[in-house]
Amino acid sequence: MGFGLIALGWMFFADIPWEVDLLADFFGCFLIVMGCKRLRPYSGYFGAAATWFSLLIVPSVAITALQIAQMITDKKWLSEYIVHADMVQTLVFAVALYYLLLALIRISTDVGREKIARKCRRNIAIAAVTILFYVATNIADLFSNHEYVVRAGFVGYALWYVMLALQFVQIFSCYMWICYEGDEDMPMKETSYKTNPYARFEKRKADRQAAGDAEGSAKKKKKKK
Repeated sequence: MGFGLIALGWMFFADIPWEVDLLADFFGCFLIVMGCKRLRPYSGYFGAAATWFSLLIVPSVAITALQIAQMITDKKWLSEYIVHADMVQTLVFAVALYYLLLALIRISTDVGREKIARKCRRNIAIAAVTILFYVATNIADLFSNHEYVVRAGFVGYALWYVMLALQFVQIFSCYMWICYEGDEDMPMKETSYKTNPYARFEKRKADRQAAGDAEGSAKKKKKKK
């Protein structure tokens, strides 16, 4: 399913601290592009997101290649090129994320999941602030090794991972609650309520609302009599 591929691909943006990023971002980009292409019929924004995540593969491959070259040759000057490639990757990622969030807003609004849509709108603002701060700290690090710059860099990395986690939550929410791929009108299977705590909560909520509506209509009938 499209959302499942996007959620799985998103996990590759979490870096494992080593000489080479073991979760290379371009693997995640491939999965996200595949997921967006599957969902493209439901919103043109998925097509735009697929295009930008495809472009993101280029700097991601370059970063991985430079990291491997630095590990093998132990040439420290390659780290400067890695930083430049990382900044390009971050800017392309920002545009790709923007279109992905617009797509999630559109599709969640279409199926009545306004809560997901609101949180995706919030995430656009959070991502903008986080990415600007992250880029600013990386630029400052090129010109200064001051203690405050180093601390700001750690804060930037922490904010980056918080932002990634917030985006993942909304992608996974779409995976849980939006059922496209040709069966969007099918009711949730009864077995899902036994194994899925979120589905059980949603079912109880829907049952309470239905009971309240039935009670309200009954009272109106009594008043008419």
